[in-house]
Amino acid sequence: MSTYQPFRVARPIWAEGLENEKNITLGLHTVLHTDADRVTLRVATSGFYRVFVNGDFAYYGPARCAHGFFRVDELPLTLPTGTVHIALEVVN
Repeated sequence: MSTYQPFRVARPIWAEGLENEKNITLGLHTVLHTDADRVTLRVATSGFYRVFVNGDFAYYGPARCAHGFFRVDELPLTLPTGTVHIALEVVN
């Protein structure tokens, strides 16, 4: 039996009332205050995404899989010390 758990805490995030709409682009942004130089961002989506750290492109995805199934992309991010802006652009 596997003990792998990709998320300790997770919640679905999308624009309210647009969960069933197609061709929606959503931008998400957070600010971190950290002294850690490496963190792991975990993303699961059926759409295309791009990740930016302090305005610089970092990753894109998702990992492809069969229709109706989703993979968790684990993205290692190298961060500068202090205030860090992380943005995620998702197209679904």
